[in-house]
Parts: sequence; C-alpha cells; structure tokens
Amino acid sequence: MKVLTRPACPPELADSVAPEHERARAIRHFEDDGRRDGFKFKLYAVKAVRTALGDMTGGRCAYCEAYYDSTAPQDVEHYRPKGRIDTPQGKRKPGYWWLASTWDNLLPSCIRCNRVEEHILYDGSKLTSGKGDRFPIDDEATRAAGRGTETGETPLLLDPATDDPAAYLDFFEEDGDSIVRPLSADQTSLAYRRARTSIDVYGLNRAGLVLERSRALRRLKQSLSAVELFMELMDEAPPLQRDRYETLFLEEVALIRAHASGQDGFAAVAGPLVRATFARLGLNL
Repeated sequence: MKVLTRPACPPELADSVAPEHERARAIRHFEDDGRRDGFKFKLYAVKAVRTALGDMTGGRCAYCEAYYDSTAPQDVEHYRPKGRIDTPQGKRKPGYWWLASTWDNLLPSCIRCNRVEEHILYDGSKLTSGKGDRFPIDDEATRAAGRGTETGETPLLLDPATDDPAAYLDFFEEDGDSIVRPLSADQTSLAYRRARTSIDVYGLNRAGLVLERSRALRRLKQSLSAVELFMELMDEAPPLQRDRYETLFLEEVALIRAHASGQDGFAAVAGPLVRATFARLGLNL
C-alpha cells in the first residue's frame, strides 16, 4: 500500500440541488422517509468514475497494489460502506449512505481486498479477510448516526488517499518472502492497531499476494545489483564498451524508477530499498 494522490472529482459526482439528483433522492429516502435500505445507488459506478479511479492508481488496487486490470474487473470500493456496516454488535443499516457517491469515499480495489472470503496466508494459516461492509473504528460509541457526524470517528482502516501507509506499515524480508507488519511495536498504540487492522482486513499477507510481492522484490534486487555492476564496468571499460554498459545501466535505472514510483507496482516495498541503494551509489531517484 502506498500513498495516493486523488485527482479532481469527476463532474458526474458533483453536488447538485436538482430534485432528481441521486444524492437528493437518497436524502428523501433515508432522512425524510426514515427508511433503512432499499435505495439503489448508481452514480459511483458510472464509467467516468471508474476511469478516474483507475487512472489514480494505474489500474492497481489501492490497498495491495496488485495489477487487477489484467485479470479481473475493478471493484469501486466505498471506504465507508454505503448500504450497511458490519460491527462487533452485528450488522447495522443503513450504512454511510450520504457518502455513497462522494468522490473522497471511493477507491479502486481488487476483488481479493474488497470481497470477504477465507484466505491462506504466507505461513499456511487461514484468515477471513476482505473489506466488504466492515469499517472498524476506535470507539464504537462514536459511530456516525447521520450526515456529517462521521468526522467524530477514528477509523482503524488506513485510507491511502488520506493516510501515508509508510507511517504505519513495515515491509520486511523473511526467508525470501516480502511480509508486512505494523511499523509500531506498541500493541496498545493507535498506530499499531490501525496497521494490524488494515493488514488483516485487506489481507495484505495472503499467500498469493506475498508470492507476487516477493517476486517483484527479487527482480528489483537483481536490477539494483546490475546497476552497481555496470557502474563499476563503465569506470574501467574502453569507450566502445563503456557506451554499451551505459545503455544497459540507463535501462536498468529506468526500470528501477518505475518500481519505486509504483508504475510497476509494490512501491511500498521498492521505494525504501531503491532510495537507500541510490543514495549509497550517489544516484538521483
């Protein structure tokens, strides 16, 4: 998970006072009529919104950074669930209906991070993960009761468009595997609990994801080693060979920069390693 920059709100989701605008109809449905469910939200899933969300991450999941666009449809994920909320006390309706078509509440997700199912983790254990309708908060007594009251909540899930995941998550290598754990070791701290909850709910250590993340880490380490080798060879080679080594050097650097920026995925893993290696070699990222 890496920090995301949210682009401008698509015009389709702009606030409107028109009586037939979806948000206005939802207010009548839930507030004026006092209903708890039965409203069909559509605006959040229109093509323009999906496109803008995909552009925000380059077709990658906002939570795990996997490239969903090659094999599965994009899930338009509501950070705060719209229809209902799964709480420790049971299912609660309605959810955050007033945020159903709010741009700042939407993220692109892969189906593994968004849909609840049992997963095998990297160590062989099992965990039911996937966000679904879950939105755990620090104090259930502060759960929003209506429009605007969500500002009193302290979410336990990280939102990469507002939080910096690097301040909470630590990606480390264990027996060749790229594993994520809370950055804070203080299990009573809010930072630890937000990290632990996000890792478990989004399934950031599920076996398939760890495998793909580890492969990316190995490829990156090979590229970094190649860059260092080419730098040594360029210092000693005759002009013709030096030009060849320089071409190969620049190609590897371009690949590494793509990883570190997130263009090729798993920037949370690649970034710290690349920055440290480039600093040691005197290279600019």
